[in-house]
Amino acid sequence: MSLTFRQVRHFIATAESGRVSAAAAALNVTQSAVTSSIKALEAELGRKLFDRHSNGVTLTFDGHEFLQRARAIEASVSDATRGPHRWGTQVDGTVDVAVSYTVAGYFLPPLLTRFWRTFPGITVRLHEFQRDAIEQS
Repeated sequence: MSLTFRQVRHFIATAESGRVSAAAAALNVTQSAVTSSIKALEAELGRKLFDRHSNGVTLTFDGHEFLQRARAIEASVSDATRGPHRWGTQVDGTVDVAVSYTVAGYFLPPLLTRFWRTFPGITVRLHEFQRDAIEQS
């Protein structure tokens, strides 16, 4: 097995919150997913990263050391995903999207927010139609 970015994210969230349950809630995953991820990470590294207590977790010495590296990994990945815009490949234009009322109201807002952060030069024009009309088109 090898280190995954998911493990790094789960580790950082747990280290910052001091609680596996809080990390799981912040990452929108199950508590067991975070626990399994951290256990696998500790096995991969051959080091105990957290001391577990009834009211949460605290970093071990190795955990503090790894946290610095984990934050550097997270920053590097974040920088890499934002990189293309700084490299002069700005994308401009307009996209027309047909959406149903349900998609427009419940699912689209967070997706559009992420899209506009990544592609600020793109204008998205939304057109609301019934689902049947969208499927037929």
